[in-house]
Amino acid sequence: MMIHLLTMGCAKNSVDSEKLLGVLRAQGLEIVEDIESADTVIVNTCGFIQPAVEENIDVILDLERMKELGRLERICVVGCLVNRYGDELKRELPTVDLWADSEEWGTVASFFGTPPATWSRMRAPGSSPWSRYLKVGEGCDSFCSFCTIPSIRGRARSTPIRELLGEALSLVNEGAREICLVGQDLTVYGTDLYGSPRLLELLDSLDNALPRDVRVRLLYLNPSGVDETLIEYVAGSERVLSYLDIPVQHIDDEILARMNRPDGEARIRRLFSFARGTDPLFALRTTVMVGFP
Repeated sequence: MMIHLLTMGCAKNSVDSEKLLGVLRAQGLEIVEDIESADTVIVNTCGFIQPAVEENIDVILDLERMKELGRLERICVVGCLVNRYGDELKRELPTVDLWADSEEWGTVASFFGTPPATWSRMRAPGSSPWSRYLKVGEGCDSFCSFCTIPSIRGRARSTPIRELLGEALSLVNEGAREICLVGQDLTVYGTDLYGSPRLLELLDSLDNALPRDVRVRLLYLNPSGVDETLIEYVAGSERVLSYLDIPVQHIDDEILARMNRPDGEARIRRLFSFARGTDPLFALRTTVMVGFP
């Protein structure tokens, strides 16, 4: 069996795909880069926004045509699109051989044989070996009115610090010199496990465990969880890059309230001004939504 995996969507999906590929290789399966060489294709899908849904369905339809022409034997559709539209998709796309949502990675591995007993660190190499993503958890508790993530991925669930340290060290041993922390909202990391946010504790643990030439980058910080303490920590750290990804989504108080976003214009401006005042070279990345609702 020769397997090709297509990854759609975000960085968190890329991590899931790397872990799945690592498990499949541990099962002795052959992974191929060229879809034309494969007899089995796995699509790790995205169901976040409508254009992504349409793109993913088009990919699945293309694979069905390949199967009808005898160019494929098996199609496996996994991930967020199945969480959101699984029942409907199963009715409309009957030639797909396996459906599995974003919590059913064991089901995918079992489809191809007996999965390993443990596979938390079985990640295949990423597209950029020197910069790797470290996913700190799943889900989200924010429930923004425009966002489907809680309904797709569920409530926020953090990975314990000990497990993250082990995975980070494995990535470094494979050549990574930048570890990018990703999650739906890094600022609430650890709340479900420890009773309060533990992002700074995680950063301290990484600082103590990683070689001195490895840097850490923070991605996806809800502005409601960013405060002066975090900004000062990042600005004063040799380990953590002076780079914050803070998606504000909008700056108008009325629109933010309709989005169910707790921050207003005044606080957002204060945060950004404080970051610039703390370090004029601070890199601030954000996302702004237009056309809401």
